[in-house]
Amino acid sequence: MSNWKIFKNKTKSLTLAGVEKAKEASEITKINLNTMAEEEKINLLYAEVGKLYVQLHENSPEEGFEELFSKLAKVKEQIKKNKERVAQIKKEGNISDEDIVVYMDSETE
Repeated sequence: MSNWKIFKNKTKSLTLAGVEKAKEASEITKINLNTMAEEEKINLLYAEVGKLYVQLHENSPEEGFEELFSKLAKVKEQIKKNKERVAQIKKEGNISDEDIVVYMDSETE
């Protein structure tokens, strides 16, 4: 067999192997993306379960949940303070929600 035919056959074999590897890599990527989407669904379901649990047990958390409920209460309190401060600044500066949206939009341009 001539060197040219040997080279041609090796090139063809390498090309076919490369195509097969690309197909496998593509399939792995698709599966990984699907897995990440399913994991995100799990995280959303955990959040829903947690939210429901809090609603049902907010005034009487079961043993082991007291610290988490305490942290949750502190976060809610901070959010409340933040919203009160924003309302105060808006009132004092005669600022509307539209003013803030326009200002924020101009910062991103």
